[in-house]
Amino acid sequence: MAMFVGGVQVTGTQTLDATKLTGNLPALNGSAVTALNGSNVASGSVAAARIADLSAAKITSGTMDGARISGGTLGAASGVNLTALNGSNVASGSVAAARIADLSAAQITSGTMDGARISGGTFGATSAANLTSVPSSAAIFSAFDSLGASACLAKTNGGGNMNPSATLGGSNFGPATIQGGRFGNSVAGTWRVMGGGITDASVADRTTVMHRIS
Repeated sequence: MAMFVGGVQVTGTQTLDATKLTGNLPALNGSAVTALNGSNVASGSVAAARIADLSAAKITSGTMDGARISGGTLGAASGVNLTALNGSNVASGSVAAARIADLSAAQITSGTMDGARISGGTFGATSAANLTSVPSSAAIFSAFDSLGASACLAKTNGGGNMNPSATLGGSNFGPATIQGGRFGNSVAGTWRVMGGGITDASVADRTTVMHRIS
């Protein structure tokens, strides 16, 4: 039986005129099909092996599911939109101080704070039970004329006026006796008058409270 397409009889190896074809193709081998428009692939799935290597530059919209990104190293890209970044993943480099929020001391739960990081000031209401290397009272007052000590001293003749807050060399004073006299010839360092003043420089063995300042 002869085959006619568009009124033309098809014989031998004659080529069909595609413009004369209508309807659906039957289940034929499509290996020789060319110039197929991708917009015509309207159902089913294209096998991954049929998709050429895709440049990331082609992904210009939408959001990539995190499950689709395998472990590895991000290139030189901005991280401004990264969220939920675990601090344990910051494994090198330094975080700028401006990026660290104010830290409550309650967060410091282990380790030891270097003394150089604590500025001078006043301790708050806290127990001193764990303070170490604090000089004992015996060490502080091992000598009555040690730096910072206070003592009752008696002046020598001509030792200078002992006005309140005046500072005088220890060579002008000797330790005072319980009777108010002087025991010994002099003490070391520089002292400030803390007690009542003695303005007559010629009077010897007058006693007042002094504080060693150097």
